[in-house]
Amino acid sequence: MSTSINQVLSDLEKKLNEINAMKNKIYIVNAGITNNGKSSTFNSLLRLKGKLKPDASDEMAFKVKDVRTTIKNKEIEYCSGVYLLDTPGLEAEDQDEKIALDAYKKASLIVFVHKIRAGELHADEIKWISDIQKCIPADELKKHFCIVLTQKEDDIQNQKGRLDTIKTKVREQIRDYCGLKDVTLFCIANTTLEKGLREDKKKLSEISGVYELKEYIDENIPQYRKEMTSRAECMIEKAKEEARKKLRSQLQDAKAEMNCKRSEANRRYKKFQQDLNTMVEAQDRMQANCQEKSAKLNSSREKVRQLEAQHSTENGKGLGGVAEAILKQINTGNYRK
Repeated sequence: MSTSINQVLSDLEKKLNEINAMKNKIYIVNAGITNNGKSSTFNSLLRLKGKLKPDASDEMAFKVKDVRTTIKNKEIEYCSGVYLLDTPGLEAEDQDEKIALDAYKKASLIVFVHKIRAGELHADEIKWISDIQKCIPADELKKHFCIVLTQKEDDIQNQKGRLDTIKTKVREQIRDYCGLKDVTLFCIANTTLEKGLREDKKKLSEISGVYELKEYIDENIPQYRKEMTSRAECMIEKAKEEARKKLRSQLQDAKAEMNCKRSEANRRYKKFQQDLNTMVEAQDRMQANCQEKSAKLNSSREKVRQLEAQHSTENGKGLGGVAEAILKQINTGNYRK
């Protein structure tokens, strides 16, 4: 039993340490199809935070290629205690999908990235958003989910009308298929930001749209911290309650085992008492029998002694009479041999 209790307490301590570590980390997690700009979007945010160089050569940046390069979750600190988490693309393998879903479960904000040139959302993207909804309660998803439409620099100037149409269509899709009304949506151009920062052209950087996304994230970080603290407290209480249930269960099992052993001990004690009483009774009977036989033996001995005494007396009387008769004959002179 002590080993089990120690295991429960050890598991609880480990769980509490994990929760406390998680409580101090806010995760901004991306999602979307490969080559839609997920990693580039996060690199843009890091550049605005001064975490990366203005150009794309920074080795600390998230990997950006036309082919799938993110095969596991990778995180980079965005600001104190806040991390950007890059996940595998939607067309990744089953194991990668599980890795991504695990990341969404701990996300304070999920940034779903879609490329404007692809048009409206694909069926796979809508399904993926539905899967994301399973990780976050429906009433919380709206506050912790946003759409980022990525575009090229020439799209900003030449395709504004098409952009507005796609924005409207995407909002309708999210509303009709996922039940999210008035979803938060941003349009950004990562290459435009990179060029503006590299050439030190502030206006070019500003029209990239990345600043708006950054401001949205920064404004919500204090709320994310409060929510994470509250979530951690709930998780801590849940972990403690689970430990209490296990300990109560073990205590009940221990009591049941103790009662079983006590019953067995009582049964054996009663059996011992019965056997002992049987032995004492048998001994008493044997002793009484011996005493009875001893009394009979003593009685028989007494009778024998009495008979012997009587016989001896009777024999003595017989000899005395003969002697007396002879003596009388002698005295009278009539004795003859």
